[in-house]
Amino acid sequence: SSEEKARVGAQERAVGMAEQLLEKEKEISNLQAIIANGEAFKKKKPQREKVSHNDKTLKLQNKMRDIETEMQKLENKLAEKEEECRIKARKIAELLFKLQVEEDSNNRIGDQIIDLREQLKKKEEDIERLAVKHKEAEDSLAQTQQAAAGGGA
Repeated sequence: SSEEKARVGAQERAVGMAEQLLEKEKEISNLQAIIANGEAFKKKKPQREKVSHNDKTLKLQNKMRDIETEMQKLENKLAEKEEECRIKARKIAELLFKLQVEEDSNNRIGDQIIDLREQLKKKEEDIERLAVKHKEAEDSLAQTQQAAAGGGA
């Protein structure tokens, strides 16, 4: 059944964990033995240990200086990049300002075109009205002339 499989799986996991725990305990015991041997060695050979310790200290100090030098180089590069970014940001701001000025100018020109189209449309309507009045006046004049010619004959 699934319960039995789950129980068996849990038991297997528990056994595996117990084995791992035993391995870790062995490693800890080995390390403790190494440390104990090292302490005994230190007591027997303090001068050699002192030289070795000084050597390790010098190596660590050199490594620290190297790391500090690398960090300084990185900080310098970072400062250069930050300055480049500031310069680019100023250029972008200038370009955006110019673009805004151009857009404003284009909007004004667009508004002027709309106004001129409206004025042109009004003039065309005025011309059409005048043309109609002119035609009516011509027709009226022609009728008047015909009536005068017909009435006088």
